[in-house]
Amino acid sequence: MNKTTPLILLIAGALLLSAVGSAYVWSFLEVRSIVENVATISAKAELWASSNENAQVVRRSVREIQAQREVLDTYFIKEDEIVSFLDDIEEIGDHARLPIEVIAVESGIPIDKDGLIRPLSISLRVSGELEDIFYALAMLEAMPRAVSVDGVGLTQEREEGTWIGEVKVVVTQISE
Repeated sequence: MNKTTPLILLIAGALLLSAVGSAYVWSFLEVRSIVENVATISAKAELWASSNENAQVVRRSVREIQAQREVLDTYFIKEDEIVSFLDDIEEIGDHARLPIEVIAVESGIPIDKDGLIRPLSISLRVSGELEDIFYALAMLEAMPRAVSVDGVGLTQEREEGTWIGEVKVVVTQISE
């Protein structure tokens, strides 16, 4: 063996060792990069899942609010429902066997800061038997609306014995 052989072997060993070390470092960095990417993807998936859950909660809440709003809308009177509400009042008169005449309809000042909710005063005149008038008043108050009887004035006609009533009804109107 000559003197250069150990030197060649030493150089070859150093080159092989540096190649293996470089391969190890490269493999280590690749694995680390893959682990970081997996962690990032996992975090994004968790974020997406939680945002999807939040979106579902928001959608469910909106549906529940819409359902509650629909129930409230049946309780209050919208601007485009005033005429049909007055027709309902006249139907109550027909059912109670006495005429109900609408004298005046006045929209009050808003009771909320947005100006969307306001009282609607309706003045009515009824004439007939006293018990029919009380029956009609009870039906007005029992309507599935935000209705209250604000004032009643009754007088009896002497000749005919019939009663004439002046009734003020207040209903809550809502604007959209």
